[in-house]
Amino acid sequence: MMMMVLAILLVGRLHGFAVPASYSRGHLTSIIPPLPAPRSPHLMMATTRPGKRAAAATGTRRRRGAGQGSAGTALPAQQLRHAPLPEGCCPSCDQKLGKSRARHMAFCCPDLLDPDGWGAGDRDTVLRHAQRSLQRGSAQEQLITRRFGARGDAPTQQALCASMSLSPRRVRDTIASFLHSIPPPAEHKPLSILYEDRHMVVVNKPAGLPVTPSHRLRTGSVLNRLVAHLGPRAKVPAPVHRLDLNTSGVLIFAKSSYSATALMQQFERRSVRKAYAALCAVESPAAQEGANPDGIGTTHIVDAPICRVSDSGSCVRRTCGELEPGAQTAQTALRVVAVRGELPSGVASDCPGISSACLVLAAPRQGRTHQVRLHCCAFGVPLIGDDLYGHLAPALMGRHGLHALSLRCVHPASGDTLDLFAPLPEDMSDALLALRLEVPSGLRELAEAVSHRAVNESPLLHE
Repeated sequence: MMMMVLAILLVGRLHGFAVPASYSRGHLTSIIPPLPAPRSPHLMMATTRPGKRAAAATGTRRRRGAGQGSAGTALPAQQLRHAPLPEGCCPSCDQKLGKSRARHMAFCCPDLLDPDGWGAGDRDTVLRHAQRSLQRGSAQEQLITRRFGARGDAPTQQALCASMSLSPRRVRDTIASFLHSIPPPAEHKPLSILYEDRHMVVVNKPAGLPVTPSHRLRTGSVLNRLVAHLGPRAKVPAPVHRLDLNTSGVLIFAKSSYSATALMQQFERRSVRKAYAALCAVESPAAQEGANPDGIGTTHIVDAPICRVSDSGSCVRRTCGELEPGAQTAQTALRVVAVRGELPSGVASDCPGISSACLVLAAPRQGRTHQVRLHCCAFGVPLIGDDLYGHLAPALMGRHGLHALSLRCVHPASGDTLDLFAPLPEDMSDALLALRLEVPSGLRELAEAVSHRAVNESPLLHE
């Protein structure tokens, strides 16, 4: 009997109905009505009658700062715009925010997250999608139009709750669902495709182009170019791994949720073989020894945990001891394949602080943030052009010298092994030529050998 009563109370609380503290078995069924039908994504509002009963049915309550008048009577939205909020709360829905503040606001109040970008074109993108996808005159269309259609000072979600007699959760979920449904804009610019079928597509990412846009409504990323390549009827592809902004090379996108899950699981199990080509300076004696002509072909294992650098942003990392708080296991196989003991006089002035250079193949076992860049630096061959961990040389490449050269994975549908390879980009080839570094023949086979050692053979690789 007690279990049944508790279950009824729980259902009532989930649907926003107040149950008196004193109750009897007989009147519980009159307080809690039958469960409503499942919500439709196209109609997420409730049609209610005015008064206290309507306010209870929609979940609308008197809230601090909501500006609501007497029970069941909502003040005009104009009087409720941008009410004072506690620090650390969303300026639109009053929800407490943590580290994911930017992501929350992107799907709640993009107009307040970036007002300049909103006025420059984001608003038009949202309204065009609303016009194409929402039924004219529907409750969802009215809510979206009221929230985002006004120019200038638009009503917040708090104002809409009061003016439309809706619960805060329903308004928040409706707006987030609609913003999530907006596909990334297509950008018709060149993109090199390395492999494609109906399950996945592999691109040769150019340096300086992010994997995804800074905002879902913007362009300027590999994803936007891939959306244009696949066409308007195709499902938006999902990246299954990442590359840094200034890193070029092999990048995989999945065309379905099944393929995305299968490919991501391979990365999580560390079964994917990856190899990078890194243009580096030579600093330490150990690196000098491994970078002489007799040492070319020797694979070195760098086993150095990685952790965040406190008070310096979320992207900066450092090598650390394995017992330090936040330390993550990280191992990388490194092989020097070309070396120049003294820089040519024509480029020495463009590379201050660099006396010699080398080409390194790096195969990380894990996929930690900046792992290859940190481990090259730890070995004594910091990347040329790396503004965080290496040597700046803007006149040589204009970016850090790192390229995702090869990747081996298992096809998510057929189970066949895929060997993917992206040739060295033009800017790196020009830099190697200027430094008079000769790229060895069979670079692809060398990269596969190093990545095989990183995944399977090294006795130092452990989780």
